[in-house]
Amino acid sequence: MAGLRGLSGSPRAATRARRDWQKLFADFSAIMGDGMELTGAGLIAIDLASGSGLKFVGGDLSVDDTVYGPYTGATANLALGTFTLDCGTVTIAANSDVLLSGTGHVTSGSEGFIVGTLTVTDGSIIDSDGTISFSSTNLATTGTISTPELYNTGGDLKIMPDAQGDVHLFGDTDVGDNENGKKLIVWRKAAEGDSRLEFFINSGESGTFRYIGNAGEKFILQNNVGDFGIQESAAGNVKLFTFAAAGDNPSLTQAGYITNGTNEVEISWTVRDTDDYFHLDRENTNILGLKINMPTIIGDGTNYVSVASDGDLTFVGSAGIVYGHMYTNDVIAIALTDQNTWYELNGATAWTSGVVHRCTFSDPAITVLEPGIYEVVWSLSTDFSATPGSKQEIEYGIMVGGAIQAEGQAHRTLSNSTDTGNACGVAILDLADNAVISLAARNVTSSGKTLNIPHGNMTVKQVGGT
Repeated sequence: MAGLRGLSGSPRAATRARRDWQKLFADFSAIMGDGMELTGAGLIAIDLASGSGLKFVGGDLSVDDTVYGPYTGATANLALGTFTLDCGTVTIAANSDVLLSGTGHVTSGSEGFIVGTLTVTDGSIIDSDGTISFSSTNLATTGTISTPELYNTGGDLKIMPDAQGDVHLFGDTDVGDNENGKKLIVWRKAAEGDSRLEFFINSGESGTFRYIGNAGEKFILQNNVGDFGIQESAAGNVKLFTFAAAGDNPSLTQAGYITNGTNEVEISWTVRDTDDYFHLDRENTNILGLKINMPTIIGDGTNYVSVASDGDLTFVGSAGIVYGHMYTNDVIAIALTDQNTWYELNGATAWTSGVVHRCTFSDPAITVLEPGIYEVVWSLSTDFSATPGSKQEIEYGIMVGGAIQAEGQAHRTLSNSTDTGNACGVAILDLADNAVISLAARNVTSSGKTLNIPHGNMTVKQVGGT
């Protein structure tokens, strides 16, 4: 077919060319029937819908901008219904178009299309069972690309490698109210178990980045070249474990290497519902303790314990250890009715409460509200309301809950009614909460004597725990 074309030149040559085309048309017309005609412009129009089709076996069909023959300069057009090319190449020269109108399309075989730059202005590229391959060239479209899978069979797949703009996901269409946003999901598929990372905005409009995999596996966030910052703009707080329910007591664990035991060890921060306290625990005793290298305040900001950088301890506000004091400066008369019998120093004249903290006073005793080890210090000035007639041996001591204690006793000899003697004692006692502490005396010499107490003091102070 490439050799059958008109020649321009002299009028005689043109006349011969017309006769050749007319004869060729007559021969084709005999084959094609009504599907072929010669137009007034000198073109061959083939209606393949009414003909048997036009088939090229071997060689090339070339459609150029220029038609050779007497109509030089006219635009060449090839209008086909179904076109079959058994072999060879269809070449569309530079600045020429293949126009597909209506629902027309180009169908690729198993080898696919290999193109340079393909621009789709208004339409679609649909590949149902072949391959569209863009080797080292570009696919440019102002529309959309719809495909269930996007991958590079030759290696890595890059998105925006030249940073021409941002990559936006899920930004054009609303999801339903109270629904999670769509997710970016990264999978690791393996026979030992599948795991995945999910990155999305949840129904509460909170950004969510979570790992889902086998139990016991870790989700690691790490900066291999420097510090790892969290909430550096200080736009809000950092919250952990805020959805913990009954029985949920997760820990925040921090590890480090120590020379004592030459190993990596851990400390953990936990809130426990077993005792409703915040705990700071160490992995083992190789961690020697907690060191605070700065002045420290422990309390509510108004009432607190202040520990200075040199270790001095100061109580501010109502902070302090458990302590209490009671005293008398009025004569309290106590009848020592029976010999060698302990009598609580509780007379008609009352004791007076001094300063108390985390304990209470009720005449004639102090009640501690916290269990612990307490120091009890007392002093008494005593005499008799009447001349006893002889020397009297008087013993003094501490009562806890009405029971005399062996610790803290003292002994004094009183000779007559004008002999005012002083006695004192101190004891360290292990006291339960709500323990009641008072003072007592007994006469080991005789009975029926009345002891006067013009002055008396007792101080209770916690010095340790129990």
